[in-house]
Parts: sequence; structure tokens; C-alpha cells
Amino acid sequence: MSISRLVMLAIFLGSCLSVEAQLKGYIIKDKTYTQGIVKVLGDGRIKFRERKDGTPQIYSQNELKGYGYGEDVFEAFVVNGRRIFLKQVVAGKAHLFKRDSIFLLKIDSTTILLSDSTYQAVVSKMLPCPQGEKILDRLPYSTFALKNYINLHNKGRCFTDLPVRSFGGYLGYQSLHVNLNFIGSNSFSQNSNALTAGFYCDFPIAYKRHSIFLTTEINWFYAKPLLYTESTTNTYVTRLGINAVSGILAAKWILQKNKVTSYVKTGLVVSSVNINSPTGWVKTTTQDSTITISKQSIPPFSSVLLGANVGLGLMIPYHVRNNFSLELRYMKTLSNKINNLQLALSGISLTAGYTFY
Repeated sequence: MSISRLVMLAIFLGSCLSVEAQLKGYIIKDKTYTQGIVKVLGDGRIKFRERKDGTPQIYSQNELKGYGYGEDVFEAFVVNGRRIFLKQVVAGKAHLFKRDSIFLLKIDSTTILLSDSTYQAVVSKMLPCPQGEKILDRLPYSTFALKNYINLHNKGRCFTDLPVRSFGGYLGYQSLHVNLNFIGSNSFSQNSNALTAGFYCDFPIAYKRHSIFLTTEINWFYAKPLLYTESTTNTYVTRLGINAVSGILAAKWILQKNKVTSYVKTGLVVSSVNINSPTGWVKTTTQDSTITISKQSIPPFSSVLLGANVGLGLMIPYHVRNNFSLELRYMKTLSNKINNLQLALSGISLTAGYTFY
């Protein structure tokens, strides 16, 4: 690239950065609202001009009541003896302002500085919520939690609607489908009943119209399928013991939150499967009215299977924020080859669980 092109590129990038740094906005000085072009300087001062070709003026935090650009609003407050600009993250009957780890609550003309040690008591007193005090200690000191709590309060709703971290367990029944192929020999494809159980944690990641959670889960299931296949002259039967532990990472959408809450969940599955066959193959050969029975052992083996699942569930409230759940789920894995064996699993499960907050 020639030097002239490098210079042109530098000028272009510089102009882009300049345009990005200087935004159409406004300042509030005393009771005067003035529109123009705003640029935030590194020391927190504001560089302002009413027109692009106008003379710039620089204001300190002590000279302005606030400023804004786009959808961002900043207001000046005295925090620990120093006047600084805080960004408004919630507007309404109650306002929440933030800068770094500083949170400030404003209701009418009252402003209260929140801290990690006092915010629960302050929020409980200033924004009371029936039954909320029982679980307020689970409200984390974070933008996400405080923003959603105050937004709910401004809409006349309660803390019990706010998504927070939760965990729970479940137990259920699974209809498991086993595909086991002894390469170059026999293939088995059978359904089997299985017992399944698990433990999960839900972490809220978004809250707008619907709550969205990131779910991490440990699942276990055990089955003893009787696999059967036959040809013209031979019949093969084997009893397997399948013991599997799965790690699941899923997204969970809350679709409707009333007395009974519905949700849908989908995610990725990694399963560690251990299989043994105490009986091995039992081979029955029928030829010329002669029946011959022989056995061949199947050594225990393990496999790691990758797959996905999708579920649909209902949550029924029990006590404040604890609830019972019912979930119908479908799981399917890709096949994996181990030595001369190829294994794949799929199944539908119905589980009942309980969630703790």
C-alpha cells in the first residue's frame, strides 16, 4: 500500500472517530435546556457547541445539571463530597443512576446512595413489595437485578416477578431408544424404559418481554434394555445395562407467567455412557429342525456422545418463589464409534421437579 493511501486511510478513520466522539445531544445549565453537539472529555468535563461551526465551550460537572445524547441521559450528583455525572439506567416514578460500581436511587426529590451493605434495606424501605422482604437478600448488587426490580416497581409489579438465580432437582421416566451396531455383525434397535434424575441451575441473562435464562444441568439415567434381532436362521438376544451421566447447557425462555408458568428450553448435551452386558449375546440357530444355542461375551465399554435436546414445561408456584415443575423433553445424540461398536441414543422423558430460589 502506498504512503498516500495510508495517509488517506488515517484521515478517514480519524474523521470517523471524531464523528463518533461528538454526538448530537443537549446540556442542562441551571434551568436552561440547550441542544447542540456534545463531546465527553477524558476528565469528565463536557465540550459543547450549539452548531458544528460554533465556538466550543467546556463545562465542568459543577457547571451543568446534566446532559444527554441519543437515548443516554446523565445527571450531576454529589457523591462522597464530589460532584460527578451518573448515567440514568431506569426512568419513571423511581429513577436509578449508575457510574462504575456506584448506584443512586432517586424518588421524587429524594436521592439515596446505595452500597453493597445497605442497598437491600434501602430498596425494601423505599420500594416496598408484599412478600418481597422474605427473599430480598437474594437480590444481587448488580445493574441487571436493580434495574429490573425498579422497572417492575414502576409498572406496579412486585419482586416476585423478577428473574433471579435458582436451582432445583427432578426425577422422572424416560422412554429410551437404543441403536447399537456391532460393525460387520449385528445391529440392535430397541426401546427401553429408563429412570432419569438431575440437578440444574438457572441464571437470568435477559429480561424484557420474556425472561431468558442460561441453564446448566447434570442429568443421569439408567436403563436395562433387552435387545433383539433376527435373520432367516439366527436370533440374537442381549441384555444391556446403560448408565449415563450428561452435562447440558441450554437456553430457557419463560413464555407466560401467571399462576402457572410455561417455558420452552433447548440446548446441547454431552453424555458419558457406560455399557455392560452380563448375558452377552445369546445366539439361537435353527437349521434342519436343529436348534443350537451359543453365547458370546460383550466386554464393557464407554462412549462420549454429543447431542441436543428440547423441552416444554410448566412451573406451578408453591411458596413465594419456590415452585413445582413438570417437563416433557426430547433428546437425541449423534452416533459414535468405539472399536467395532457404534452407539446412538434418543428418547422422550417426563420429569417432575422442584425449584429453590
